[in-house]
Amino acid sequence: MKIINTHKLLFKGRQVYHHLLYGILLWVVALVHEFVLMSYPSFNAINLSLVFRSILIILTINSAALFTRRYLLKLYDFQLTKFYQLLFSFTIEILFTIFLLKLLSVFMTMYHLVLNEYILIVYLFPLKIIEYSFLELDEMIGPLHLKKMLFDKYSSSTSEERVFLFADLNNSTQIANQLGEERYSNFLKDVFEKFSVIYDYYGDIFQYVGDEVVITWKVNDKHKNAYLDGANACLDTIKKSAPYFLNKYGIAPQFKMALHSGKVMTTTIGQLKKELCFHGEAINVTSKIQQYCDLFHSEIVVTKQLLDTAKQELENFEYHGFRRVKGGGKELELYTPIKM
Repeated sequence: MKIINTHKLLFKGRQVYHHLLYGILLWVVALVHEFVLMSYPSFNAINLSLVFRSILIILTINSAALFTRRYLLKLYDFQLTKFYQLLFSFTIEILFTIFLLKLLSVFMTMYHLVLNEYILIVYLFPLKIIEYSFLELDEMIGPLHLKKMLFDKYSSSTSEERVFLFADLNNSTQIANQLGEERYSNFLKDVFEKFSVIYDYYGDIFQYVGDEVVITWKVNDKHKNAYLDGANACLDTIKKSAPYFLNKYGIAPQFKMALHSGKVMTTTIGQLKKELCFHGEAINVTSKIQQYCDLFHSEIVVTKQLLDTAKQELENFEYHGFRRVKGGGKELELYTPIKM
């Protein structure tokens, strides 16, 4: 199937701009604090020059962050642990920001505006540590999910129409026995990283369960092509990575996938450890129709309900009739993509 072009709205670009909001909000708070410290003793009103100066500072500091994260770090190709990657990124961003603040100070002096960059540098270190903590937390609970957790969007159960994709590693037991525990764990880690491409197709990795990846989309007509194209993009990325896996592990991973859509209840569960959770028949059905991939000799199996949700032309799919869902007693119309 043809994979849609998403280069105009790649996830990495959206994620960087989203992360910049953390920095902007932190600096707005910091500069308001500075205004209070400056004006309270002398009861000076905040004038336009202070506001203009603050806008320039926020734009300068966050431009440094944008440039560092999107371009500067791409120039380096090295293997470091997560801690040293963060330390390197943090150091480069701090130094580059200080350099830009010095340039801004010279520029503002020309227009008779005062910029005490040394006070800003004092703010810089703690605020960057807080910002990096936000970024790490955002990645741990799922990209772009932090604001949902902060605003408690799913504190109570919410009914949603969602698409689910279950991707299961073929011959996982055989591979585990062949590689051993440690190498198999590293193998899964490398394989699952390839599924990050799903974020270019507006999907979200819900969880990793053993040798299986669960991906979801909130149904949206604007993204109707993304469900199947995202699944194909994952398979394509894994296939292109086959030489890497064969060289490192002697095994090329293969997956079988199932897609289905339906209503689920979305909520946050847990008190000390919160987690986003979906409850409903749709997620159970998706996990159980994977078995038909082997029967149909296809990498992907989808339901009629999914094709209706995605508004796909049925002539692009092979019809396999009504099939019973194991354990549920329900029959669903199943299809597989016709290979072009």
